[in-house]
Amino acid sequence: MIMDAEGLVLAGGRSSRMGQDKSSLIGPHRETLLQRAINTLQQSVAGPIRVSRPYQWPDPDPYDLPDTTAYRGPLQGIMQGLAACRRSWLAVLAVDCPNASSQVYDLLFEAADPKATVIIPRHGQILQPLLGLWSPRLIDHIDEQLRQGSLRVAAALTHSGVRIIDIADPRWLINLNNREEFEQWMERNSLVEPS
Repeated sequence: MIMDAEGLVLAGGRSSRMGQDKSSLIGPHRETLLQRAINTLQQSVAGPIRVSRPYQWPDPDPYDLPDTTAYRGPLQGIMQGLAACRRSWLAVLAVDCPNASSQVYDLLFEAADPKATVIIPRHGQILQPLLGLWSPRLIDHIDEQLRQGSLRVAAALTHSGVRIIDIADPRWLINLNNREEFEQWMERNSLVEPS
């Protein structure tokens, strides 16, 4: 299903635990994690796909959104993506969630309703807000939170418009934080051919 939404890949982190820029890591299908995330969103959204980049990103292309302030985390990138969004929803995907699938976005979009402002997946106790649908109606709420110095994404999910959708496959929510997790993911996926 192609959603009436725009896309945002969160690729602005410092990757300090990984030891190198996560977005440029080459996965088992000979594509970078950034390209993998863009490809996933292209299967799901009708609008443009932007890439949240680190502060003072050199040579940004027209769809890059470099952070306006250094080290404010994914919430800064989400806010900038929402400010640029011209549709009802922004499909957000962190570059280090390589198993995300258009099927997840199908499930989230099916749950969309006028009262929802954020729709995110959960499997058991695992909640993944960096793989979800965010409404531009949240810009003021997030801006105020950032101005107060609160950078936690979880704090932006403390209002009545949050919808949590239980999903069957926990692999969709995998998040690669360090080199060991990346190497394990590569090993598990090394025999998988691109679809």
